[in-house]
Amino acid sequence: MKTPIFDELSPGYKLLFLFSFCLVGLIIFGTLSIQLASMVFDVDLANQKLSNVGPEKFSDYRHAHQLSTALNQLGVFALAALSFFQLTERESIRFSKVHVGITPFLGPVFALLGISAIFASFALNFWNLEIIEALGLRDQADQANKHYHTIQSIIMSGGQSSLLINILVIGILPGICEELFYRGGVLQYLLQLTNSKKLDKDGFGNLIDEDATNQETSEETTYVYHKKWLAIIISALMFAVMHMEWDGFLTRFAMGVLLGWVFVGTGSLLASMIVHAAYNTSGVILLYWQQNNPSSIPDWIEKTPAIGIAITGVIIFFLRKQFTYSRLSEE
Repeated sequence: MKTPIFDELSPGYKLLFLFSFCLVGLIIFGTLSIQLASMVFDVDLANQKLSNVGPEKFSDYRHAHQLSTALNQLGVFALAALSFFQLTERESIRFSKVHVGITPFLGPVFALLGISAIFASFALNFWNLEIIEALGLRDQADQANKHYHTIQSIIMSGGQSSLLINILVIGILPGICEELFYRGGVLQYLLQLTNSKKLDKDGFGNLIDEDATNQETSEETTYVYHKKWLAIIISALMFAVMHMEWDGFLTRFAMGVLLGWVFVGTGSLLASMIVHAAYNTSGVILLYWQQNNPSSIPDWIEKTPAIGIAITGVIIFFLRKQFTYSRLSEE
């Protein structure tokens, strides 16, 4: 098998170059996606203000934003990650762990985890806003998020056909593309960088081998266990910061930790993809329903954060019994 060009790079340099590939993808596809979407739907996404868009062109304007969003996900995250893996890893697909399957029974459990997490995130969003208010950064945050929320409102408008497109573009596609980059690439290189060697523990640090009780083994496994969590937390911070939406920083950080735990616990990128896609899709459906039924929000919505936290906690408790930390260090 031919040795990849950058096979001998250290994990730190690989991580640096992976982000460089992402930046190049952002520069190229950030421009290309806008131009291509504008040409396909005969609109001007780069310069045209929403206030100047007539009713007859609004649908085209929305579809153009949807196409641009999809191209950005594919180019900035998926293509950047897969291209980089081809240049650095001997078996790029095996390295990303996307080839590792999960049992059919656990698939719906991971989907339910993503759905419950969207309701649990309501509490984090509230606390996030409280922190922003306490720091006196409300105006700055609103200004920074203004463009994002404008595009979001455009994309989320429309009927049921538009909802199906949004589920694909905002729900499923980011769940695949971002997982390839953040968990398939960033987290794995951080695990290597922090020297997180093989660890026979379940998801909460309990030794699987009950005979391994001597002090030396206990200290070593505890050390490695903490290193794994350090990598997960750092990758979650990167995941939250790179979204550049400060209203949802705590939520994305928490999701980054959850997705990292799922990925490390199963050794399968497919598992974290299912959780991520289910989370995003649930958010798309809820936002669509809220925007189209603003006056019919039921009273039970106020109780969903507590319900979401409770269900998420139960699922995590169940999954910790199923997980064994996969061997993510280089074989």
